Amino acid sequence: MKEIWDLYDINKKKIRKQIERGMALEKGEYHLATDIWVINDNNEIIATQRHPEKDLGLLWECSGGAVNAGESSIEGAVRELNEEIGLRPNIYEFKYIETYVGDDYILETYLVNMNVEIGNLILQKEEVVSAKLVSPEEFEMMNNDNLVVPSVWDRFNEYKDQLLKKI
Repeated sequence: MKEIWDLYDINKKKIRKQIERGMALEKGEYHLATDIWVINDNNEIIATQRHPEKDLGLLWECSGGAVNAGESSIEGAVRELNEEIGLRPNIYEFKYIETYVGDDYILETYLVNMNVEIGNLILQKEEVVSAKLVSPEEFEMMNNDNLVVPSVWDRFNEYKDQLLKKI
């Protein structure tokens, strides 16, 4: 099934245009994406390992992805978390952290505070090959070993205080 995205201007206003994933965006066009940090009561993060055939394969990250046409960022976050690792928190459990504007995307970051048994996760085999709980210190060591998606590490570092306080 083709993945279709709504397009937005830099102010996150829809521009009444859609595009299929993989097609080039024109200058000034953005698609919406989302990051979801799942952190338990011990401040451990669910880190997921990317499928080896994806860009940056086998590196670790948080859950997330592109928001489909017709979805809000929170709806996309709910869907992505369910698709990638089988979690279905209530939409009201998602706490908005911040919006980041990249070259051709607008990324909205969310936090979900949830205690999860890693063995109970259902991994989307095309996207995720492994998942584990890591402390912020372990995540930093993974990054020092070049095992974390660089942009994910940058965002974690920027939002770490908010994430770990579970706003």
